[in-house]
Amino acid sequence: MTIRRFLVLLVLLFLWGPMTLARAGWVFASRDMGYDLSSVRVDAARNVIYVAAPLSNRVLVVDMATLGLVREIYVGFHPNGIDLSSDGTMLYAALNAAGSVGTYNLDTGVQHEIDISVALGSAYTWDVAEAIPGVVFVSARQGGSAGPPVVRVVVATQATSTVANGHSVGDTPNFGKDPVRQVLYVPTSGGGLMKLDVSLPNAPIVYQAPQYLYSSGASTAISPNGERLVLSDGEVLRATELTEDGAVGKGVALFSDDGNQIISTIGPQIMVNRYDARTLDLIESIQTPCRLPNPSNSPFPISPIAIQVLPNNYGWVIIGGPTICLIHLADGLFQSGFEIPSH
Repeated sequence: MTIRRFLVLLVLLFLWGPMTLARAGWVFASRDMGYDLSSVRVDAARNVIYVAAPLSNRVLVVDMATLGLVREIYVGFHPNGIDLSSDGTMLYAALNAAGSVGTYNLDTGVQHEIDISVALGSAYTWDVAEAIPGVVFVSARQGGSAGPPVVRVVVATQATSTVANGHSVGDTPNFGKDPVRQVLYVPTSGGGLMKLDVSLPNAPIVYQAPQYLYSSGASTAISPNGERLVLSDGEVLRATELTEDGAVGKGVALFSDDGNQIISTIGPQIMVNRYDARTLDLIESIQTPCRLPNPSNSPFPISPIAIQVLPNNYGWVIIGGPTICLIHLADGLFQSGFEIPSH
């Protein structure tokens, strides 16, 4: 080999190397948990993942490094939406069909239920979010033309009150929580979106977008600096006035911890798309081996319903149907890597 050809080869290896390593660095794993899953949270301090399985009346605790089932936590009847307290000690659950909020102390194992059905005006509790320490906000599915309001609960005293002037929520009212914990986003009936100031006891509506925002109820993720939102239909909004700033591909989405990327996932053969958060250009599409089962009684394939980032931006955990799927880099927490088949 001549010196010139050798130098050309070195240049090509230098250019191709990072791309090859980046693609080869992804490790995938999936597991059928036996029950349809509805919500997911990552507990970095304990290296576990919490997934709500409503029909099991349990929150499943999954080992982050092996996908093994660590234990099952009883938090109350039909846990749907779940959230982790800011200090990492408390697990909250919206108990669908019970009109209650379940609390579970992860340090002591003490479980308790707070009945909010009177304030909520519904038993179909849907989502819960600790927007400020010790205070949770709760939504319920819409049961008629006028949906339930949002309820504020002070956990220590169990005091409940309606907020946002009693404004109705949408049919699948999943919260979007600002990272600085001063703003909560809630989908409204008719497809709009309202922005609540949770620093005040009555959590007034700061701004409301009445226009139809596709799939705003499915997921609303906020950038780390609180300046932009991304909805599950791919719309990217400016947080100040909830106006459109552009769009990425459809699918439940989130911002990376550093705010530089938007990660969106869509199924049933789970595909993860990474976008530049500034330009909204596609950086990479990752086709995973994680497949979501298609129920025999439904003509529609299952798609991912939630995504959470793993510690230190090493990857993501995605749920859909009964399946939990991990996509991560084979380093950091997962330095040994793992490849386990779907169960």
